[in-house]
Amino acid sequence: MFQFAIGGSVLPFIAFHLKDEGFTYGEIGRIFFTGSASSLIFPLLWGFLSDRYIPLNRLFLLLNFLAGCFLIKLYQAEGLLAHQFLFACYYAFYHPTIILINSLCFHHLPNPSMQFGKIRGLGSLGWMIPSLPLFLLFFYARQVPTGFCLYVAAGIAFANVFLCLLLPHTPTARSRRAALPPAGLLDPEKKDEYFHQLGVLGRDRRFICLMLSLFFGAASFSIVALFSTPYLEELGVDRAYAGPIQCIGVITEVILMPLLPVFFLRFGYVNGMFFGLVSLLIRQLLSYFWPDALVLSLSYVFVGLMVIYYFTVVSMALERLADKVVRSTAQTFMVMLGSGLGPMSANLIAGYLAGKSDGADYALQPVFGFGGLLALVSLACLVPVYMPLRRFLDPSIMGGFGGSRRPSSSIGE
Repeated sequence: MFQFAIGGSVLPFIAFHLKDEGFTYGEIGRIFFTGSASSLIFPLLWGFLSDRYIPLNRLFLLLNFLAGCFLIKLYQAEGLLAHQFLFACYYAFYHPTIILINSLCFHHLPNPSMQFGKIRGLGSLGWMIPSLPLFLLFFYARQVPTGFCLYVAAGIAFANVFLCLLLPHTPTARSRRAALPPAGLLDPEKKDEYFHQLGVLGRDRRFICLMLSLFFGAASFSIVALFSTPYLEELGVDRAYAGPIQCIGVITEVILMPLLPVFFLRFGYVNGMFFGLVSLLIRQLLSYFWPDALVLSLSYVFVGLMVIYYFTVVSMALERLADKVVRSTAQTFMVMLGSGLGPMSANLIAGYLAGKSDGADYALQPVFGFGGLLALVSLACLVPVYMPLRRFLDPSIMGGFGGSRRPSSSIGE
């Protein structure tokens, strides 16, 4: 819950803070670009370490501490280069935890496919925790800079350092394998099963198409996440309301996350992914064709649906496609594309498009048209593997969550 509260403190207000620092939309796009660029390297490093050397619960402690330190330095930064560097550091240490926490849950839950939705709903609830206090602060104390949200996020990160001491121990896959009897050890011809299984995953057509879809879907979603609040300000909404308006989508997550098992048993996991992407496409098209503050505020419901039915299922599918020894690494591939390469590319182009029309009415409108195109391409990437994924994931076809990829039938084994 409190891990998500860090992001809930930063994301609704970071664009306002950067605008108050005097940056143009083009420069803000470059700052977001460098943050996403850090996700090309560090998530894979954290996943590699948690799979082989550092228990995941201890890694969370380290990442929270470092994220808190860089949030404080970001508030104190001056100049474009300093903001780019420090925002990239914050991104490198915080954002991978949002996905790695899924791996932690999958490891300890007895029946993750049925239980994960309820746990993930607590994360959405945590995202909302800072919204009301920050709304009241920015609404009634106008002299307080929006950058104060960074101090709030840093305080939560430092509090999480102590909460991480209470996390259940999560041994590395390498240490679990070392404890097996000789019959369970690696084939002597395989020098390192970690890299072998990583290669198996990388050659899986379902995995490749899923990653391509994630690249374009996450790129489109990053436009909603980072540019919606300044767009609402362009439409006349007081920036103090940014947090509560975003909570419309988060409330949708809190309500529907516990009902995920019911939806998936009725419609299937793969159809859930398509439903999430269609929801994102609708949100982007509304932003482009209907620039109305009330409509766009209420349409945050579609943002919540994207998070519930797309990102959650992608994470579950990766956990199922990957062998036990590379599961944390597989989750960090999701961060590399979902918080890294996809948003990095989108933010660079979005900053260019916004910069071209900076100063005009609805300067951010073209950005959302571009986001709609990205969502459409993401949908197209899933079409070639629709039936293979459906046979692999959906209980309605397979008689239970699972497939023939390997003998194990439990996500969290």
